[in-house]
Amino acid sequence: MAETLSSDALITWDRLKAELETSGFFDSDDRDRGIRFINAVSRRANSITRRKLKSRTYTDATFDGTGDDHLVLPQYPVTAVSAVSVDITRAFAATAVLDSDDYEYDEDTGILYIWIGTPKFKRCVRVTYTAGYVTAPDDLQDAIVQAVAYSWKKSVSKSFGVQSITGDGVTTQFEIDLPIPSMRIIESYKREPV
Repeated sequence: MAETLSSDALITWDRLKAELETSGFFDSDDRDRGIRFINAVSRRANSITRRKLKSRTYTDATFDGTGDDHLVLPQYPVTAVSAVSVDITRAFAATAVLDSDDYEYDEDTGILYIWIGTPKFKRCVRVTYTAGYVTAPDDLQDAIVQAVAYSWKKSVSKSFGVQSITGDGVTTQFEIDLPIPSMRIIESYKREPV
């Protein structure tokens, strides 16, 4: 059965193929291997950033109230908020749903401003929202391509994960799961303290 891109995939097979067709280790007919690497590296990027980078909808996500007028949603950038409910009883009846004038959100940071505030109660805020990148930014796509190429090359050469550095007559080998330039770009997508 043919491999398919996961819901986490940050690049397409066509993007990978276009970028790597000229390299000697890359077999453009080996689509399944490429898809597996795209899926694996994209999952790794999610793990590094501690969030889902690809756009998806989170239905009835429940959060603790902050006792303040804002709530930091764990997934961002936020592209839509379709429902917000605040209810200390956690029944979330229709009367708990806020009017869209009662809140707004910052797309880039994922901060949801609830003008009536939220009580400091456990799991008393419920939000349905869409967050993540529909199309990953160019630098993130480039990092994924580099990481997939690295993984592919290491797999073909049977030296997966081994990196060597030589300096002052000493060679040090260590395990590395992604190339350092890719890691730096991916790590730049971690949330800054808000």
